Amino acid sequence: MTLTVIRERARSRGLLQAPDTDPLEIADIEELEMIEGIQEDGGPSLLEILQSKNAGTLRNTGLREHIFYGLNLSPSKPARHAELFATALQPLFEALPRPEPEPPA
Repeated sequence: MTLTVIRERARSRGLLQAPDTDPLEIADIEELEMIEGIQEDGGPSLLEILQSKNAGTLRNTGLREHIFYGLNLSPSKPARHAELFATALQPLFEALPRPEPEPPA
């Protein structure tokens, strides 16, 4: 709904209406990270995603919906998340007791 209202207001003010201008899109950080994961997996480019969204039946939905339902993709987290996650959990791993080795059978 927000996207539709913003597009209508831009159109009524004559903004972003040039023939070489694609429709306005709004992306949050999670959607950008999804696209980053898609790129790392060799999927479509950002431009291809935006063009397919504009040409598809979900053009008035968010990017997330287009990625999941229009493109039928399940993007992985960006690779940089793994290192950040490991770094964030390191103090917890250091605080926990180490497991006892099992005696030989």
